[in-house]
Amino acid sequence: MAKSEDGLTTDDKFELLIQALTQRQEGISKDDLAALLAGNATAMQKALKPENQEHPGFASLAHPLGDKAMPRDKVLTHEFIYYNFPVHKFPEASSYWELELAEQVTAGEYRVICKDGSDMPVSVREEKDAKGKVTKVVVDFSVSRETKHSVPPMYVLLYQLLHNAQPERAYVEGMHKWLDLTIGAVPV
Repeated sequence: MAKSEDGLTTDDKFELLIQALTQRQEGISKDDLAALLAGNATAMQKALKPENQEHPGFASLAHPLGDKAMPRDKVLTHEFIYYNFPVHKFPEASSYWELELAEQVTAGEYRVICKDGSDMPVSVREEKDAKGKVTKVVVDFSVSRETKHSVPPMYVLLYQLLHNAQPERAYVEGMHKWLDLTIGAVPV
């Protein structure tokens, strides 16, 4: 059984509580009970959920300020489906910057550049509520087994959707920004 910071197990603390309650005629004081319960609650919290509660959430996909300061699950204001994957349900699987781009994507038919230089058509559909507010965005494209390795990373594809006037330039800029965000690429 795990011991708390004071070296006592939960069972030990429970025994001390029982002894304190049975030894005094007037019972245990409110301060003593509060101290015992607080210590027990802390020990139980550590036993049940040993994660670091104060961790700022720094990770490779997180915002530089961390997930606590800039939570990824608050970026999207609507459902976002990317190639049949519900990004809005699993924001931890995407980078903060991918989610920021996803929030800006609008409906339309686009042409994006793939990693092998070929073109790929991308369709973006929106669903809106009665007030005209976007509730769902679906990004869809067709990929075969032979071409799946040429699909650009999600960040690069979304960047191209937002900067589609010059697809080739948007591909190069998007790829450079993505490399810079992921591995800290230096311009040549």
